[in-house]
Amino acid sequence: MTVLITGGSGFVGSWMTRELLSRGEQVVLYDLYPRTDLIYDLLDQVALVKGDLLDLGNLAGTMKSHSVDRVIHAASYLGFESQTRPPMAVKVNCEGTANVLEASRIMDVRRVVYTSTQSVYGVTPPGRPVTEDDAPNPTTVYGATKRMCEWLGINYSANYDMDFIAVRFPTVYGPTKLGRGWTVPLMDVVENPVAGIPAVIASGGDVRQELLYVKDAARTVVNAAFVEATEHQIFNLGSSTAHTMHEMADVVRDRIPGADIEIGDGPDPLYGLGGRLDLTRASDEIGHEITFTLEEGIDDWIDFLRSRPQSEQRAEHTGLSTISTDIPTTR
Repeated sequence: MTVLITGGSGFVGSWMTRELLSRGEQVVLYDLYPRTDLIYDLLDQVALVKGDLLDLGNLAGTMKSHSVDRVIHAASYLGFESQTRPPMAVKVNCEGTANVLEASRIMDVRRVVYTSTQSVYGVTPPGRPVTEDDAPNPTTVYGATKRMCEWLGINYSANYDMDFIAVRFPTVYGPTKLGRGWTVPLMDVVENPVAGIPAVIASGGDVRQELLYVKDAARTVVNAAFVEATEHQIFNLGSSTAHTMHEMADVVRDRIPGADIEIGDGPDPLYGLGGRLDLTRASDEIGHEITFTLEEGIDDWIDFLRSRPQSEQRAEHTGLSTISTDIPTTR
């Protein structure tokens, strides 16, 4: 099979690419600003197309020229940027997703898998796990655009007999995460100590978040692209456990003696969406499985960082960045 991944050179996208290649699939990556530093070891194994979600003709042409059978749509304007630039978030996330769906319809793509977010639920109280049947109530621009895109996919599925699945991520952690906005604190807790740099985070150390290791997230998304017909179209992904940044820091200190990590207590408005996600549906229908505990995920993350060539270490540690926050990032 040939699978096109929008945002395929980004954080979760790069790990989905690795998962697909390990299964022997052909992979096409469609990115406006390809992060070749994250897939430097895969470039001879994939087709990399520099393209814009807003270019319907190029999307459809790419699907046609590569005989694409399935699409994983992981590209979006990210949460931090969405909140500061709502018009661009709506344009890239909603219009871009409409283009992906329309191109897939024109080219008779067998299935589209869309990466959504826990943010569609908004702030949920602690207690019972949140199910897919709970009413969405997004409180951020990012969450609102993601919910709109889910509805677009469901409507395309109903109107055009297109297979569509959406998976809702919690906070995904692991190596090669982009170092900007809301992603910075979790990344710094692990990557700064590995690089011998202090990690200083102002607040939010006590807030509990459901954390999903990126390899588990990528594996389930790829499963969703290939499973037989499912009863449902929307699925929560997660780990069934929630952790604080203080707990993450304790794990890192145990692995890296002398790690200099300072995290402020109290709430952080950028984190802590609330209740855990119910994973029953994803487990039953798309084979969602947790293979990394928090400790195992951090161990794997540290091992990955230490195994990379020095020239491929995170650019942010040197004060450089390969992507500007002023452009519509496709991750």
